[in-house]
Amino acid sequence: MAKSKYEKYVLRNPYKSVFKLESVSAHDNELNCGLILAYQPVAEAFVMPPQTHSHDFYQVLCFLGGNPLDVREFDAEIELAMGQEGEIITIDSPSVVTIPPGVYHCPLNFKRIGKPIVFMEIMLTGGYQRTYTDGTPGVSYDQEIKAKKPRK
Repeated sequence: MAKSKYEKYVLRNPYKSVFKLESVSAHDNELNCGLILAYQPVAEAFVMPPQTHSHDFYQVLCFLGGNPLDVREFDAEIELAMGQEGEIITIDSPSVVTIPPGVYHCPLNFKRIGKPIVFMEIMLTGGYQRTYTDGTPGVSYDQEIKAKKPRK
């Protein structure tokens, strides 16, 4: 049987392990549409990433209940630092945060996880890049873990 002419639009088995649990992730323009998507279950407290940074694209952070039968069920507390001044936004209910281009943010502190939640990132770009407050470029969190160097 011939392969479908539309098969190129299907990303099969988009799984990656980033935060100890397996995630659904499409980075580095794998979707061929100028969008990065990451769906990550979070079951324990941790801080990601430790350094304040910005992007030249919109980023949407979704904090969702992890129970697919009751997505409003949310038992967690997350602190997101926003702006160069590091104002803390506390997330303690299902929430969606839009981060405009150029706005500094992080660290993102998953301070308390009573029940697993879903953290989903949507980035309106095909290639991830970030800039730290001192102007140096950085890479994505999963690339940072793997010690990849930023693109010049």
